[in-house]
Amino acid sequence: MGVRKGCYNCNKRRIICDETEPHCAKCTKKGLDCSGIGIRYRFNDGIASRGKLRGLSIPVGQSSSSRSNAAKPLSVGGNRSAAITNLQAKPPVANTVTRLSFSYSLDSFESNEETPEYASNIYPCLQPISGQSRFLLNHFSENIARGMVILDGQYNGYRNVIIPLAVTEPLVESAVSSVAASHLWRGNEKLRTAADRDRVRVIQSLKKASLNPRAGAVFSVSNWAILLVLLVGELITGRDDYIYLLRLLRSIQSYGVYDASRETLQFFHTQTDILMLLAQPFLDLSSDFPAMNSEAALETQLRSICASLQHVSDSQDVYITSTVIEAVRRSYQIYLNRAFLGGKSDSMALDYLQHLVSPISPNVPGGHALVWVYFIAAAESELPEHRAFFTGRLNDIYVATGCENITAGLSILEQMWDSQTGSGWPWALRTNPSTFIM
Repeated sequence: MGVRKGCYNCNKRRIICDETEPHCAKCTKKGLDCSGIGIRYRFNDGIASRGKLRGLSIPVGQSSSSRSNAAKPLSVGGNRSAAITNLQAKPPVANTVTRLSFSYSLDSFESNEETPEYASNIYPCLQPISGQSRFLLNHFSENIARGMVILDGQYNGYRNVIIPLAVTEPLVESAVSSVAASHLWRGNEKLRTAADRDRVRVIQSLKKASLNPRAGAVFSVSNWAILLVLLVGELITGRDDYIYLLRLLRSIQSYGVYDASRETLQFFHTQTDILMLLAQPFLDLSSDFPAMNSEAALETQLRSICASLQHVSDSQDVYITSTVIEAVRRSYQIYLNRAFLGGKSDSMALDYLQHLVSPISPNVPGGHALVWVYFIAAAESELPEHRAFFTGRLNDIYVATGCENITAGLSILEQMWDSQTGSGWPWALRTNPSTFIM
């Protein structure tokens, strides 16, 4: 069937259109509204073409036929209700929405009788992001987020929490982009330098916010996300700024943040607890960090980690997560024995640890989560076979992830093995901090 020529009315009337522009003569003669020649575009004025909402630009709580000057409750979000009185005396809905979008601040929590409550859930639209930012956010999601949890999946907060914050918060987006660029362009000195400059700008913005007399300017979920992302960058680049970032991270957690959902805050608390636990061997005991120098404190942190993994159901995944947590427990016990109990190197404990983690290859899901375990075990090792196994696993994970903190950790191990100080490797780590290995 060929394409019909002429205007819409002539085609519908099945007559030959004279194709006069802008309006054909046959429609003009009959007094019809001619649509003209060419493609006909149809638009609907309003949100619906039929029914109660026909011709309206925004839905209202009740139909016009049921409006009255009497107050009637309008259900909003479950068991809450709002009494809308004398709607005809209210300003237009469009003006109300405009006022909300420009006055969304702490003042919006004050009582305002002229603002209908049902309009409070209308948020401003997302601002478009550049193609480069979208590319870097995707790289963070696909290549970095999966390496920060034991098993990647739909519950990965580095993807489900951090990325949405990056889309809505420019400073979070800058932090994520700089970390993604550092990982993506780690072999290109020029591009990596540009990523470092972006990272410095983010840190300077945090310092500027810390000078604000309002505590809320610093203690927010956005800044919590920024610090967490910057610490991820420390692992990727192998820098030594982790102590400063951990101190800020600990301050935000202690002060408390309330501008996020319960699930979001649970993710940040869990990740902060994990970082604080694994950072213990690298922190000075005289610092203001809480010392986790007992097995009771260790078990408290491990229970928090286990609670965040309740969604794991597959038998193989359960085996991997339970093995990783048990390996962390055994490695931390080795650290406690050497750092606080004055114990000697325990080759039997290392034999058990090697037997425990041997089935988990660095190339399988979850294998990357044992970096800290391998480093602590290698530092404790005195036998050549133990050192060869644990450093070999570290090298394999470095090939898979490209995180420079692993190469820095291998250099630290060589230095500690060569020095053979009588104070032991925990003292050497605390007195010569260089990078954070996990």
